[in-house]
Amino acid sequence: MKTNKSILSALVLTSLIGGVAGATTVTDNDINVGQGNTNNASYTMSVGLNNSVNSRNTIAVGEGNYVNSEGSRVGGYQNSVIGNYSNVTGYQNHVNGTSVNVSGYNNTVNQAQNGLVFGNSNTANGENAFVGGENATADGRNAFAYGASAYAQAYTFAMGTNATAKAADAIALGNDSKALGATSIAVGLDNTVKSDDTIAIGAHNGEINAIQSVVTGYNNQVVGTDPEQLIYGSNSKTSAQGAIVVGTHSEATAMDATVIGNNAIASVPNSVAIGTNSTTELGTDVANIQDGNSDIRFKNVDFAGSHVDSVVSFGANGTAGYGGVSDYKRQLQNVAAGRVNATSTDAINGSQLYDTALEAQKHNTMADGTNTTVTATDNNYGRKEYKVNVNADLNNMSSVNFGTVTDSVHNRVDKNGMSTFDGDIDAHFKADGVYLENRNNLDTAQYTMDGMRADSNGKSVAFGTDGINAGNQVVSGVDTGVADTDAVNVKQLKDYVAANDKDTHATVSAGNRVTVTTNTNTDGTPNYTVAIDQATSDQINNNSSAINTLNQTINNVTDRYDSLTRTVSNNQKEARRGVAGAAAVAALHPLDFDPDHKLDIMAGVGHFKGQTATALGLAYRPNEDVMFTLGGAINGSDSVLNAGISYKVGAKSNVSRSRVAVAKDLQDLKATVAKLQADNEKLKAIVNAVTGANMTVDQDKLFPDVPSNHWAYEAVEGLRQRGLVIGYEDDNFKGDRLLTRYEFAQIVYRALQRAQKAGQEIDARLVEEFSPEMARFKVDQMGKGIERVHVQTSTKDVHRDAYGTILK
Repeated sequence: MKTNKSILSALVLTSLIGGVAGATTVTDNDINVGQGNTNNASYTMSVGLNNSVNSRNTIAVGEGNYVNSEGSRVGGYQNSVIGNYSNVTGYQNHVNGTSVNVSGYNNTVNQAQNGLVFGNSNTANGENAFVGGENATADGRNAFAYGASAYAQAYTFAMGTNATAKAADAIALGNDSKALGATSIAVGLDNTVKSDDTIAIGAHNGEINAIQSVVTGYNNQVVGTDPEQLIYGSNSKTSAQGAIVVGTHSEATAMDATVIGNNAIASVPNSVAIGTNSTTELGTDVANIQDGNSDIRFKNVDFAGSHVDSVVSFGANGTAGYGGVSDYKRQLQNVAAGRVNATSTDAINGSQLYDTALEAQKHNTMADGTNTTVTATDNNYGRKEYKVNVNADLNNMSSVNFGTVTDSVHNRVDKNGMSTFDGDIDAHFKADGVYLENRNNLDTAQYTMDGMRADSNGKSVAFGTDGINAGNQVVSGVDTGVADTDAVNVKQLKDYVAANDKDTHATVSAGNRVTVTTNTNTDGTPNYTVAIDQATSDQINNNSSAINTLNQTINNVTDRYDSLTRTVSNNQKEARRGVAGAAAVAALHPLDFDPDHKLDIMAGVGHFKGQTATALGLAYRPNEDVMFTLGGAINGSDSVLNAGISYKVGAKSNVSRSRVAVAKDLQDLKATVAKLQADNEKLKAIVNAVTGANMTVDQDKLFPDVPSNHWAYEAVEGLRQRGLVIGYEDDNFKGDRLLTRYEFAQIVYRALQRAQKAGQEIDARLVEEFSPEMARFKVDQMGKGIERVHVQTSTKDVHRDAYGTILK
């Protein structure tokens, strides 16, 4: 009986797998289809060439696959699988793990459980590792790496080309992003975070070594290792602990400095720069104030807030930010009224100052007094200036005393005159003269209408209308006399004697290139005329002509130099436009070959030293070996054009290098594997029905050997709605296993019979699709295998539809 069942199984399998080349071997426990396959365990299946299966419940489909993994499925070429319950498809994958899913080429799995790997040349090391892309590595437990050359250590996440996560709980998301510090995050393009607990989001933010910092934006820079730095914007920089920048082209370079705005700088610790072009300066303690420019003076050593801890700037006063603006002022508007008291440090608004000015005006009036007048003018500082003038004519004055009579120095003015006292010396100014007296030695001096007289040290000098008495004293300091009646000094007398003591004579003679002519004056003295000779005069005239010619030549050279300068400037502009155009054309890059989209449209922008160019281009690739390109750049009145053709030479390969073609091939491979899996389920169902073997049937599909998206499902549903599929008679529907293609075909067969009776048509594709199965319904042995849908002879009132639901 066992032999008959084996023979029957072989006949059934041979009839179902007639298209597979090579020998087909079916035993009680395994199936071998192809050549060179080796099944060394029970309940296995090998389809293809030179496959080696060494564990129970395993399937190998393809060529050269090695499987030593229980409950695994392997499809493709030269895959090696060690471990249990894994699914591997592709080419030359090496798997050592349990419950691993691998798809692609040359992937490696090392002791990784529950891992998922897909792509090319990837590596997964560790439990729950996820890796996809090309040359990516998930190196540790719960590591996630996706993208070309991406790398993730244990408990990290790396996604993007060259993305790297190398510390605990690090996340790197984006091309060339690197999260190298614990719990660090790098999101975007070309960000590198080396410090712990730090976040970088954006592009080209460089290398960050400051812990507990956050950078968001483009091309920002965190300088040094001071912690807790924060940047939100672009092209900005921080370089101290707690520094914060919110804006573009701004800097916070001191501890806890904050910038909010563009082109701003906060360089003072704890300072705040608010607004575009704002900069900070060192604060100054304020106690005594005296401003020479405004003539404002305050003196109060107990100012509230006189010690300045830091500053807040709303503009710039001499210090320029990145924008180059060094003088930038803002109004601080909508300020609430501040408290006004001795300890207040609140800001005062304009309304409070206006009220103060009104109050001050109540107390600044002045009026004329006795012998005085008051005038008011606006001074240079914009304030009222009051001048109190004493009248030119003072009336009803009795006397004026400067000091007291007991002072060593004092003065007195009364109607009789003025007296001044300085110790023992008195001076009296009266109408008839001036009188001086030394009360200690009785020296006197006086000056009256008759002249001056002085008596001191026993000597007397008088200078009056009655004569001059020098008192036998030397008269010094006599100036040189001029008029006939002037006195002469001793020096005049000595000079006269020396000048007339000898004869006066002069000699004049001619030198080189000089002529001397002698004449006699009317008083008999000689008159000499000195002049240059004729040869020298002619040479000077010739030199003057040559100088004029040289000046003209210099002017001509200057004109040519100006013309050359303009030409060089024009050439320089044209060269810069050309470089900008070349840069724009260089930015035109065609995409990889896509057989479904062969035409690329490209655009680029180039800039060089003030010149900007815009480029547009087209690239057409009819196949992988030929590419035609056309591009052009425009910069004002100039343009740059290029056209090219590229052709690959060398040995030709029938293998497509297109990523799209590879993706399509992979999709086709997945479809092939799915079909093989469906065929495997069909074989299991047939073997179960024919041989009685208890092989596990995949319960994940409604019909294991009919794809889930097959059009036949909708076609049968349409038949049911038209009443052509009544269902199974009650008590004959067995729900302990799923339908096979043969049972599906039985539904179509019965619907076809009812349609013929009802004079209706059904979808011809159903008949064509399931005609092989329906042709075998008359075979008795086959009929037993599908008794679940065998047409019963008895008629019952209760029916079920194709899905087992009772029809009322």
